[in-house]
Amino acid sequence: MAEIVTLQIPEALYQHLAIAAGATKRSLEDVILQALQIGSPPTWKTYPKNFKPTLPA
Repeated sequence: MAEIVTLQIPEALYQHLAIAAGATKRSLEDVILQALQIGSPPTWKTYPKNFKPTLPA
């Protein structure tokens, strides 16, 4: 299931994402989703084991 989120982003960031979408012939939504996936922190299950002991519970 997908959630709908509305947010304001700086004009320069929007232009950067729009240019990337046009250059790759992908939708702006696809480019934004990919950027969010790449920049999102890992889930607890995929977090590197060597870092888990230092994270608060």
